[in-house]
Amino acid sequence: DTAKTPDPLPPPPVTAQGIRRSSSGTHCILRSPTRTYIVKAGDKLGDYRVEAVQAKTVVFRYKDKSFLIKLQDQFGAVAAAGHKKK
Repeated sequence: DTAKTPDPLPPPPVTAQGIRRSSSGTHCILRSPTRTYIVKAGDKLGDYRVEAVQAKTVVFRYKDKSFLIKLQDQFGAVAAAGHKKK
């Protein structure tokens, strides 16, 4: 009896385009292949819950697993933590 282990859940299919801070909280602008979302901590996106929106990242949770998505810079590359522009 060999039960197949289900495939691990992949990270959400989105890219983090920007972070917006306002009096109503910190929001992340996410882009998927078909649409754009604006989310904050606690929001659901499909099967995922937004756990945190930070300065350069958004953290998703599905059950006991967390997924970290890094903010893309203006040229489409993922922003490096601690990177300083000259």
